[in-house]
Amino acid sequence: MKVLYTVLFMFILSVSVNAQTKSQIKELNIKSTSVWSYDYSTGKEVKKLDQVEKFNNRGQVIQLIDYDKNGKQKERITYSYNDNGDITEEKYYDETDKIAKAYKYTYEDQLKKTKEKYDDKGNLIWKKVYVYEM
Repeated sequence: MKVLYTVLFMFILSVSVNAQTKSQIKELNIKSTSVWSYDYSTGKEVKKLDQVEKFNNRGQVIQLIDYDKNGKQKERITYSYNDNGDITEEKYYDETDKIAKAYKYTYEDQLKKTKEKYDDKGNLIWKKVYVYEM
């Protein structure tokens, strides 16, 4: 019975700590969020920035930055969207803010048609084509 209560508590806790939804971000006019961690292992509080997300006026993530334990940028990702709200491009930048790779997406009749991966020089690495049977 104790195990059941523990599992139930963990489930309720996980449901209640989800991040804001796109509609909440849009309704509340949230422009960005930051995630901070606090370490008390040395007996002192050490605050560290983990991640920053920036949003457009539709509540979509347009930039995500991850930081290392020293507060330096590990990776930055930018996102572009079409009028339907579909991701059309993802660009990944390294710790020096140089592009490392990119993904481009195309859509047809609101269905994903292609996904392409490009290297740091803009050269096409691979391409996936999505086929739908109706």
